[in-house]
Amino acid sequence: MKQLYGLDRVILNSDKGHNSGNNLTYLVKRGDSYEYNKSGTFKVKSFLRDRKVKDESGEEVELHEKVFCFWSKDYDDREKHKRGELKKKAEHILGKSLQVQRFQSLCLKKYLKLNHVNEETEEIEKIKPFLEYDKKRYARDQELDGYYVLISSKVELLEAEIIEKYRGLWKIEESF
Repeated sequence: MKQLYGLDRVILNSDKGHNSGNNLTYLVKRGDSYEYNKSGTFKVKSFLRDRKVKDESGEEVELHEKVFCFWSKDYDDREKHKRGELKKKAEHILGKSLQVQRFQSLCLKKYLKLNHVNEETEEIEKIKPFLEYDKKRYARDQELDGYYVLISSKVELLEAEIIEKYRGLWKIEESF
């Protein structure tokens, strides 16, 4: 990518799925980087850390990182609204005798579980399976609404600068 576009340095802006030790050490070894109010609508907490990870050859590499967690009221409100819509859809499906394969939304599937165990006896019964609403998972996810955790090797950047770069990730995802 550097050669193709004539770049001196690349900054990876990705979600946790791409942040393996191999990927991060690959970037750092080549001089590149990675990025992971008074109104009460935003909070941030950060710290610096050094951690050791292994690259693809098994060599241990030390990474110097800024880690921070932030909470946004706008994101919290948006996630609660989306989750409320999912809950309505889940409750509608629970009343129907639909097969699990009929609803393709992964977001919805995560709150519905296929069950065929008698809750009272904890025995597997030879009956038709049924869908059950996963209240514990829903409650756990709801507690995390509005929070992000980002990690960056660009420790000199302000949190607001890293957040702004992260918010640009949708442009990359949209291209897929």
